[in-house]
Amino acid sequence: MDITPKQFPVVVSGGFLESTASEVNEPLHARALVLDDGQNRIAVCVVDTLVMACKLIDQAKHTASQTTGIPTSHMLIAVTHTHSAPSVMGALGTGIEEDYARLLPDLIAQSIAQAVVNLRPAQIGFKMVEDFQHTNCHRWIRRPDHIGLDPFGQETVRAMMHPGYQNPDYIGPAGPKDADLSILAVQPLDGCPLALLANYSMHYFGAQPVSADYFGLFAWKLAAPLKTANLEPPFVGIMSQGTSGDLHWMDYSEPQKPIDIGTYTDQIVEVVYQAWQQINYRDWLPYARTTLGSVIIVLSLWLLGLNSHTYAKLNTDLINAMPITEQLPAHTILASGAGECTLPNCPGEWNGFAVAFGQNRNMLTRLVIWNATWQLAKTW
Repeated sequence: MDITPKQFPVVVSGGFLESTASEVNEPLHARALVLDDGQNRIAVCVVDTLVMACKLIDQAKHTASQTTGIPTSHMLIAVTHTHSAPSVMGALGTGIEEDYARLLPDLIAQSIAQAVVNLRPAQIGFKMVEDFQHTNCHRWIRRPDHIGLDPFGQETVRAMMHPGYQNPDYIGPAGPKDADLSILAVQPLDGCPLALLANYSMHYFGAQPVSADYFGLFAWKLAAPLKTANLEPPFVGIMSQGTSGDLHWMDYSEPQKPIDIGTYTDQIVEVVYQAWQQINYRDWLPYARTTLGSVIIVLSLWLLGLNSHTYAKLNTDLINAMPITEQLPAHTILASGAGECTLPNCPGEWNGFAVAFGQNRNMLTRLVIWNATWQLAKTW
């Protein structure tokens, strides 16, 4: 379903400061996949936007449920985390493109409804491979004798995103990379591809807004090797966001190499295509769904420097107005050894799915550990 804005300019989300866009460089879509095992239907929808609030997601689910009859508990909606789409939720210094945000829930619901219309007997298969070449940790640790200055002149910056290529002031990456590339593929009984849902932990490539970034290019370019250009209904290719909070395509341990978004996407498509050729399909899978009651996030307090009294007061006022803990719903869908999990507003940190749930380090186990680490490092 095309969700590209029709009126411009639009506020774009993804930067530290608010920006606007006045043209479309690549269309945006909500791409949906509906599975039916004869007893239950589940819907997965991936949306070309940075982040969505729970309220917007719930509205989309409610509308889709009224149209299709699929329970909202059987729907999973996530974002690609493109940094070049209209803002539908405030983030950093960016407000909300209100007119566009009001339209988006219905468009998402229409995407799910269209997937229901296109249901047909099919087979399903899964594959996981590792791709270490196209994602890297972009947060690097500084040398002990080169601790950086924070905005208040204090030597507190021990790690930094995007340090620059082979910067001698840094020791190395602050953590490992998640190289898992997972694939769920669906094809009719005649063997012609119907849909492919991939998941990879790479934050975004970077594109001029409005654009779906490499996620949209992936969906378009995948049609060539799979020979799906003229299928009816159209083939649906989806690249979803994995656990990429600190992961990006740049390898700062090596000299800078020229690469553009098209070349990068071509390389990802080739990895997926090679894995797709190895998939063994099955004509039926049991379905299970798990909703974690809540994930409790304990907010940590900033260790204030001596010269940050104004900042301290602002943050103290903010903390006093907030609850001590926050709760986030987590939604997991299981299908005979494959699982997919999302958390609202956490597109680049916790989304993922893994073939063989025992290998599900993209999700639940890493989710809790990463969340605790992130919150301890987060400042208010």
